[in-house]
Amino acid sequence: MDVSYARDHLPVVKSAKQHKRRHTEEKPKTCQVCRRSFRNCSNLHKHMKTHTGDKPYKCKVCDKSFTQGSHLKDHLRVHTGDKPYKCLVCRIPFAHKSNLTVHMRKHTGDRPYTCKLCQKSFIQGCHLKDHMKVHTKEKPYKCKLCEKSFSRFNHMKDHMKVHTGDKPYKCQVCQMSFAQNSNLTKHTRKHAGDQPYKCKLCEESFIERGSLKHHMRLHRPYNCKLCQKSFVKGSHLKDHMRVHNGQKPYKCQVCQMAFAHKGNLTRHMRKHTAEELHNCKLCQRSFTDGSSLRDHMKGHTRQKPHNCMNFCHKSCMKMLRSTEEKPNKCDGCVAINKKMLLGVKRPFIARSYGCGICNELFETDQHFLKHCKNHRNTPPDELFIDVFRTVL
Repeated sequence: MDVSYARDHLPVVKSAKQHKRRHTEEKPKTCQVCRRSFRNCSNLHKHMKTHTGDKPYKCKVCDKSFTQGSHLKDHLRVHTGDKPYKCLVCRIPFAHKSNLTVHMRKHTGDRPYTCKLCQKSFIQGCHLKDHMKVHTKEKPYKCKLCEKSFSRFNHMKDHMKVHTGDKPYKCQVCQMSFAQNSNLTKHTRKHAGDQPYKCKLCEESFIERGSLKHHMRLHRPYNCKLCQKSFVKGSHLKDHMRVHNGQKPYKCQVCQMAFAHKGNLTRHMRKHTAEELHNCKLCQRSFTDGSSLRDHMKGHTRQKPHNCMNFCHKSCMKMLRSTEEKPNKCDGCVAINKKMLLGVKRPFIARSYGCGICNELFETDQHFLKHCKNHRNTPPDELFIDVFRTVL
């Protein structure tokens, strides 16, 4: 090695050794408490303060204390408003270099943290950690007022504003206030005319990501080559193809029954575990899946939306689908037709749900059921009035 280079760049031999560890990823210094490893003694010494609770660096403005001087230096930017790290693409400034690093991944599309169970990837490690709770169904954060539980602390923090009525985020243009900063961000786009979410298939643009997602359903870019059905997502088309190839990759470990879709297996497993998640609010019956509950609710509301259009116009609660082997038989006209009762709804009738106690009308059964809580002591059959309106 050139002596002049060593003198200028590696002043002592110890520094050269430590520098070489960056390339070899050697970490010879180990914490005796948690067995975490470090490249040098100074990093280990800083880490030990997390176990001892020693925080010698204190902020003179708010009395917060820190284990390292660099952390205090970063914290002081909260008070000074200094943001020295600026994005070269969109010019957004940041107070911390780590925040800029994470932000740059939005431009590069880099998502280094991948879930091993579903292959979903994330920009930050904390997002992956929160995502894993979806698989484990862990919700450690509980609201003390209504006992709702959440997988993330910030979700519970946002939820608490429902109880307190706190709306700290105010629009500088119209003075409208919001409980969440994200809602204020969406609102300000209306004033600025900003529509960052653009459709790649047409020239439509939207203020919110959800609006773009809803719009994409109109395009349905993924088409089945066998039956010409179209889908919003490629994953939906992939699931649909199992109808044609007969593939059933999801197998029940109890009875060995196989299913084409994971959701069908999940619903089937509830039969073995006797788990019933969907409860009727009127009669307290419970069901293993939402579709069974919806069919059951038609018994309370006497809703029969599916007609025998070709023959007798009899109405049925359930939509019947036929095959060549099992054609549908209508009890009203004793006719057999494989095209009968395919869910064609009345095109000229709109239905309202009327309360038999106070004569209020509701457009949907959900609104009607919510209203029924005001008449808890009244039998369900006395509450419902079937009201039809002709749509011109």
